[in-house]
Formats: sequence, C-alpha cells, structure tokens
Amino acid sequence: MKNQDQSSWVRTQDKGSTRSRDRDAPKSPAALVGPTGPRDNLPVFLFPTELLFFSQQSSSHRRVLTFYNPYSFPLRFKMLCTAPSLYTVVDAEGSVRARSCVDIVVRHQDVSSRNWGRRDRFRLEVWGGGQGGSREIWAELRGGQEGDRSQGTHQRRAASPRRSVPALPEGYWNHDGDK
Repeated sequence: MKNQDQSSWVRTQDKGSTRSRDRDAPKSPAALVGPTGPRDNLPVFLFPTELLFFSQQSSSHRRVLTFYNPYSFPLRFKMLCTAPSLYTVVDAEGSVRARSCVDIVVRHQDVSSRNWGRRDRFRLEVWGGGQGGSREIWAELRGGQEGDRSQGTHQRRAASPRRSVPALPEGYWNHDGDK
C-alpha cells in the first residue's frame, strides 16, 4: 500500500472511555520515537479486515472491530480515520491487557445516497513493549441491504466489468508435440 501523507489521517471522534487502563503501558507514541523515528514492526491483529455498511439496513450502521493482543505485555492504541466526520468510534483510544482483546465499535453517521460507494480507511496505531505497529482497514457504504444486488454494489461492479477469455480454436492443443 502506498504511503499516505500523515496530515490526511485525523483522530476519530471518541464516544466513551476504554474499559481498562494499564499503568505500565507507555502513555504516548512518543515513547517509541528513537533517533531514527518511530518503530513500526509490531504485527497488529485487528478483525474483520474490512467494514461494510448498508444504507437501508440500520443494523449494519454499527460494526465491531476486535483488536487482539497476543503478547506478554500491555498495548496502547489509537484509531485514526480519513473521514472522521462520517464515523463515530467508541473507545477510539485506550489500552488492552496482555493476552487479551478489546472490541472497538464503529458507527457510520451519514448513510445518505451521496456517500454510497465511498471507501474510507481506518488506521489502528499500536505501541507497547518498546515497539509499535499499525494496521489499516477499508470501510465502505453500499446502497440497499446486505445480500442485495443494490445500486451501491451494482455500480461498483459496473465500473470494472469482467472480460471473458476467448476460446482457443479446436485442435489447438496437440498432445503429440506438433501442431
């Protein structure tokens, strides 16, 4: 994935506080900054890998991301988004204990038709144990309901049609090695 200018990432609106705080966890990403800048080598386990919202299905306007910490040390995290005015994130910043997980709730705030087909990105920045990492996921709003061949999904498919491969002429493959 190509590098994105840091200024395009904006902190998401935090609606709520985290369920747990660890006193031993670093208080900011600045704790990771060394002479060459932040270290970004810690694998981040965040599922699902993309968020799909459907305009006419109100139950899909709220999605849950699960952030897993398989490590033996606590992790701090912060959620960023390329379109923070369209989403509300519960527990956008906080910590997760060692060998534990935390759910992060993402709500789409504007499911109007002008946003159908819009794709935004979320980035979870993580740090702890003297290391840091990040994970990006896509979020998309589609028209209709989940499972429908709705306008949002149909328009996206129409933009990149599948091409059929032409058939080979009869007798093209000769198993004897000569044509």
